[in-house]
Amino acid sequence: MLTGADGWAGAGCGPFAVHLVWVNVHILFVMGLCLIGIFALDALVTEGFRSSFKLLAAVGMASVLLSFVNPFGVAGFLEPFNIFKVYGTSSPRIKACRS
Repeated sequence: MLTGADGWAGAGCGPFAVHLVWVNVHILFVMGLCLIGIFALDALVTEGFRSSFKLLAAVGMASVLLSFVNPFGVAGFLEPFNIFKVYGTSSPRIKACRS
């Protein structure tokens, strides 16, 4: 996963680069973190604390840290969890559209 077919270790930077771009262009970047968590949980349940779980846990932690690399820092990381405060049914914008 972290090395290319020819053994080049730099090939493992690709997923991190994609995640870094995803964090900065789309609010649902947390879905990537959820997917990593699901695969890590599956590896833990099926294989225990073997290398695949440890690798996925390390990738997950690195991805969480990379998620803070955005123009808004912690606020940008937390924005996906606050999005429904803006677009929820009690939002003034929604009420204005309904009238």
